[in-house]
Amino acid sequence: METPPWLPAAEQAYRRLRASILAGEFVPGERVSELTASARLKMSRTPIREALRRLQSDGLVMPSGRGVVIASLLPSQILDTYRVRAVLEGLTAELAAARHARGEIAPSEFDALRTIQHEIDTCLDRGDAAGAARANIAFHRHIALLADNPVLDEALGRLWDKILISSSSNLASPSWSASVKEHHEAIVAAVASGDPQRAAALAREHVTCAAEIFRREAETVGAPA
Repeated sequence: METPPWLPAAEQAYRRLRASILAGEFVPGERVSELTASARLKMSRTPIREALRRLQSDGLVMPSGRGVVIASLLPSQILDTYRVRAVLEGLTAELAAARHARGEIAPSEFDALRTIQHEIDTCLDRGDAAGAARANIAFHRHIALLADNPVLDEALGRLWDKILISSSSNLASPSWSASVKEHHEAIVAAVASGDPQRAAALAREHVTCAAEIFRREAETVGAPA
């Protein structure tokens, strides 16, 4: 990941490590020491140490000896995260629809949502679950952007990051990916029509359904609850 050279070294280290974690370059439970991270980023250990502290505060890593391990949530913890996410994403869709009804969303901003939606569909059609997962997060983040509530966006960001690194994508499940296009289209249509109540209900239902698929997949592989 390219970072502006004028940023302090600790900020550069934080951004680069965070991007690597969210990109799946580290697996949940993998240990990362100051020494290995320093060698990976070709930076001194001092900014690495500060970056790891910030990542711990973000909930993306946990302390382990002289280093950290990449966060790993139990299925039950991920389901709890989905429950909170359903409520918050219902609110983002509601706020986005209300702003659209008031004419506060520029056409280009809404077109960007459609573009991301199309990218998800394209990835699903070619069987690219990883690409679809990245685009899916971008889709939900963009709805939060349209909601224009920084506090809500920050809270959701932490939840999305934890889900992204702690579980495989539900989009790898044929039973779920077949429904995603329909769900997303309904949410986008509700926002476009300026219907806050319907947009909120559809967004909550979408995340709740995703949680149910995750629960079934976890039970199938015998994951601990």
